[in-house]
Amino acid sequence: MPDFAREVLAGHDEPVAVDEEGIDDAIEVAAQTAVSARTRIDEVLAGVDGDVLARYDEYRLDVEIDGGERGVDRVDLGGEIDHFAVTDNTYHVFDYKTDRAGSQDADEFIEARMAHHEPHLLAYAGALQAADPTQDVVVRLVFTDLDCRVATMEEADDAVARLLDMLSTNLREQRAE
Repeated sequence: MPDFAREVLAGHDEPVAVDEEGIDDAIEVAAQTAVSARTRIDEVLAGVDGDVLARYDEYRLDVEIDGGERGVDRVDLGGEIDHFAVTDNTYHVFDYKTDRAGSQDADEFIEARMAHHEPHLLAYAGALQAADPTQDVVVRLVFTDLDCRVATMEEADDAVARLLDMLSTNLREQRAE
């Protein structure tokens, strides 16, 4: 048993009851959501130009970007793309979001969350553009709490420059504090 698990267990004198029915229900909901998300992605990819040449789940991406003249020496980007598809001239990124809309209007919620997640989306687009500038990049969010609605990042062009500008601005602000 890992040390962390021992520490957690040591902090509890009595065993914690497990709601097996609740766990089964949660697993069922997660499985249904996964099927719905995959169905929505299949629908989106059926409508893109060109044949889908490859598809990956949890695609690992590690890229080094030279900051050039933007006051950022180098940016190392790494992460996993939830679902990644490749066509003849485009990389398609799908990122699952479990954000909860609550009582907020779905369209307003999606617009706000797209803005909130913009740095994350730019990182995906920038990393892929840096790795292969010959391919276009389309980044989409799949909102699992909204029946797997798909929202597309409006502008992925020049993602490397936009990402570096954002990082440079943040660095200047931190240095000024």
